Amino acid sequence: MHIEYLRYILDVAKNQSISKTASLLYMSQQGLSRIIKIIEEEHGIIILERTGNTLSVTSAGKEFLKHAQKIVDEYDKLRLISAMYSKDKVNPQTKPISLFLSYCVANNLYPIISTSIATAFPSLSLSIIEANYEEILHSINESPSHNAIYLVTISEKTMIEPNMSFQFLMDTTTMVKVGKNSCYANKKYFHKDELKQAPLVILKDPVLLNIFDLFLDWKGKIPNNILLVTTNINYANRILKKRNAVGFIDSFFYHYYKPENFIVIPIKNSIRTPSGFLQNKNVALSPEAEMVKSYLTSYIKENFPLVTVQNFSTYTNAINQ
Repeated sequence: MHIEYLRYILDVAKNQSISKTASLLYMSQQGLSRIIKIIEEEHGIIILERTGNTLSVTSAGKEFLKHAQKIVDEYDKLRLISAMYSKDKVNPQTKPISLFLSYCVANNLYPIISTSIATAFPSLSLSIIEANYEEILHSINESPSHNAIYLVTISEKTMIEPNMSFQFLMDTTTMVKVGKNSCYANKKYFHKDELKQAPLVILKDPVLLNIFDLFLDWKGKIPNNILLVTTNINYANRILKKRNAVGFIDSFFYHYYKPENFIVIPIKNSIRTPSGFLQNKNVALSPEAEMVKSYLTSYIKENFPLVTVQNFSTYTNAINQ
């Protein structure tokens, strides 16, 4: 049995729903149900049972899941320790590892992961490249490499190309960012209709623009209430500080790094913006690249648990009540 199977059944038990968990994990309900059946048949117990529309954990299931959680936690610690202590095994002759970050991911994680990777793998030559989603897709398709890792943010409506796989890492939602002196600073929530009227400041990135197109029903046309579209985040922040305008940020910052001089405000029924590893199915990663990817996976899950799938549904339910 794969360790990931334990993660899946733990998520289902926490969410009390196969359909909701399948959606969060970008899996089919049939596939997730099949995995649960495999686990139950392998261990000879019923873990989850359905009564009407309610999914509940059996007595045997509670005991099983308690130990399953311990196994998953210890496995994640083992991967992190293994990655850290394997740094002396990195082949100094290997080609540099390229870590591509889409703008949203870079905005959240660049300083953190660049420092942690340098500490964990001092002998590894690593190049971190910021690019928009379309540039990353072009690189994966036109210049595939065994030494390239792609960490991207997508929208919940993004269709992954058939030749690619997406490994979920973080799940966030889009939130509003306004200056502390803004007329919007005391709002508890923003509603979708309010964002169709307020002056907006937006970073120019294909994924972000697609998110707003879908969420605000732009239908491919930039609306009249756009105050600024720019690639310069510092300029965007200056405008937000001076004007009664609305910018955007994701819930990663809401939990971990609330920006100074700004107020972060939830959006009712906001759009999901999951982040994860995008990879060409036909190109296997080199051992060194796989090691860095494994380290990043463990590091982010260990240090930023509030934006992992285990806590995401609880958070969004609270926001949308």
